[in-house]
Amino acid sequence: MFTIGSVEHVEVMILIDNSVGIVRDVIAEWGFSALIKVYGSETLSILYDLGQSGTALLHNMKVLKVNPENVRYIILSHGHFDHTGGLKAFIKKHGRGKIVIAHPKVFEKKVLMRGKVLDYIGVSVSKKFLERKTTLITCKNPLKLCDGVLFSGEIERYGYPEFCEGMYVIKDDGEVVEDKMLDDSALIINVKDKGLVIITGCGHSNILNIVKHAERITGVSKLYAVIGGLHLLSSDDKTISEVLNNLTSLGASIICPTHCSGLKIIHALMLRKPEIYVEGGVGKVIKI
Repeated sequence: MFTIGSVEHVEVMILIDNSVGIVRDVIAEWGFSALIKVYGSETLSILYDLGQSGTALLHNMKVLKVNPENVRYIILSHGHFDHTGGLKAFIKKHGRGKIVIAHPKVFEKKVLMRGKVLDYIGVSVSKKFLERKTTLITCKNPLKLCDGVLFSGEIERYGYPEFCEGMYVIKDDGEVVEDKMLDDSALIINVKDKGLVIITGCGHSNILNIVKHAERITGVSKLYAVIGGLHLLSSDDKTISEVLNNLTSLGASIICPTHCSGLKIIHALMLRKPEIYVEGGVGKVIKI
């Protein structure tokens, strides 16, 4: 268990999402990226994921007046193209001094079965490229970035199923094996007098496993917010209800489903818990 500490407040700005809100001139694309600013014992800017393309990411940063040079950490939630596609363009322009944190399996050759064809969906830059241009840290264990902020490391499974249907890894010897998405990682922030704020890219390991993992490694039992992709777009009504019931029973005051979350969870939130539903979209800022 980590002594996580806490931050005074946090701001989450969505830089990449499948849709845009009311902000003018930004670009939407299939993917996710968020800038997280934490204010506590130190002020820290964290770039969590980089969307599908550097074009959209850098454009949106400019429109939203985000200074890339202020980013200290880059967190890769997992090794899929729609969360790491902006890496090359961003690192080429702004990689100096950046620290990149990811699970070791992020760099595996990941593919998706589309019909009868295996389609590459992995990271578009090599591990060596990042090692040359940045300080790269790969770790399976949780990693504390500062007081109140924790990289989750590998998410422990508590019986809730992963969302990784049709996903495989091609090994070095050519063998194709099922991808259990062990690289799926979250950012955990403990806000003073509020509780845990969890940022997730796709939630392939299941948001309920992520929350339990966060509670176990921090010792903080109060959940305040879940922001990011929940990968419920193909889930049945029973799964949607299970997720919503569990998150609300844990005391979630904010749920902002983005990217791959799907319309079912958004509809369920608007119908049953409209007071905790926060709409995502590029340019959305959530202050806690």
